[in-house]
Amino acid sequence: MDRIVVGIWQNAPGWVWPLFVVLVVIGILSMKTRDSSTIPYFFYPLFGLSAVGSIGGLVHVPTNWVVFGFSYLIGIPLAGWPDSREAGPANGSSR
Repeated sequence: MDRIVVGIWQNAPGWVWPLFVVLVVIGILSMKTRDSSTIPYFFYPLFGLSAVGSIGGLVHVPTNWVVFGFSYLIGIPLAGWPDSREAGPANGSSR
């Protein structure tokens, strides 16, 4: 593990570190609690369907589809949908 971290530290291009700092600062500033509309939450599960093309490109094994379907259906309630306004990482609370 140490070799991986040292390799990243020594071999990363110079532009990576300022970008990393900017993204960390944006993330810290975005941690405040805020209200948002619930309408986008109803479309988030559709993003999971974007993986269908990737799954279809794999070697045809029915297990791929079973695992994908099971993970997709289990992931929705674990993500807090449709109750996302009251709990979830986007609103500052965790389960």
